[in-house]
Amino acid sequence: MVGQNGGDSESTEGPILYMEYVDLEASVLVFERMMNEGDPEEIISNAGGDEIEETLLKREVLMVDGDNYYVETNISEWKKEYLWMVEVEIALNKILYKNKVTWCEDVMSGQRFVDNYFSRYWDEFSTREDYRESIIDYIDCGSGRT
Repeated sequence: MVGQNGGDSESTEGPILYMEYVDLEASVLVFERMMNEGDPEEIISNAGGDEIEETLLKREVLMVDGDNYYVETNISEWKKEYLWMVEVEIALNKILYKNKVTWCEDVMSGQRFVDNYFSRYWDEFSTREDYRESIIDYIDCGSGRT
């Protein structure tokens, strides 16, 4: 994705932060926690099964080693080709809508959890690193203020 200034919007430096990347980062970090907290096969099955898994494997967001699943949370490591972001967002949205965050006090869908973070903290930080720290704190049931 190229920013308005012609630069790579994935850059961790510079004044431009894209809402889509912050949302995507929050979504993949919640997905990773879901996979660590629950049954990965059930989580993927709840969201549509093979099609979702295939998309995330193709984009290298998800990797499988035997019976173990690994979520790559570093967006720059994903396989990016034409329409990669749309495909990943759709897959993660299905997973987050169909599965719940159960490790914090209030149980809710993963999507609602991400939306709650986003509505509270969008435009609060100036770098992706600050957002990532905030998201990780929030996912760990903290305040999101680091």
